[in-house]
Amino acid sequence: MPNFQKIVDILSNAFCILDFSYIVSGGFTLGIILFDLHYHYYDFFIRNIPITIVCGIFLAYICGLSSWIIGKLIRKIFQDTDKDFEETYNKTIDALASNTLSLSVSDKKLAYSYMWIELHKKKEAKERIVFMNRMWVMQAVFEGLIFSFIVAIGALTDLKWGLNKDIPWFEFIVISAVLLSLVCLSAIEARRYARIQIREVILSYYSYFR
Repeated sequence: MPNFQKIVDILSNAFCILDFSYIVSGGFTLGIILFDLHYHYYDFFIRNIPITIVCGIFLAYICGLSSWIIGKLIRKIFQDTDKDFEETYNKTIDALASNTLSLSVSDKKLAYSYMWIELHKKKEAKERIVFMNRMWVMQAVFEGLIFSFIVAIGALTDLKWGLNKDIPWFEFIVISAVLLSLVCLSAIEARRYARIQIREVILSYYSYFR
């Protein structure tokens, strides 16, 4: 029987290299935009298939980067990521029953960055670094999807009122509610992966440098 977790890990590592976090949300955002533009009678298609693929990947990457930046800003406003970081940092330090680690900086965010740098220097921490990078990728994916689903709500609204498409009110409300729920779930998952990453960095540093 194949080891599915190993397959997922291999794919995740490959996606880290290929900026999977941007491609996922970017592909979805780009797809929604092109779908909406199609109803506005704007069709973008290049007859040369390889060029079309290259342009599509490039545009998906740009859309993904934009989605991640905006999604991260939305999460910062509604979830107060600075406060969330400090709470997670303090809880992890308290759980270790140690308020002082071997750090040369006192500011918590600088200390966190310092831990990252030191862990990257540690060859024994390679597997932990891979795991923490995977957490960052998943956090970025969900932060990008926050904006992607908001774009989908905007496109649906445009179809209903901007183009006067015959979308029944019941369907419109249900789809909007589902998309709004996905926005909230994406934000929740992004926060979860961010917290895991913060805990893992501190615990790994404590494990190797205490």
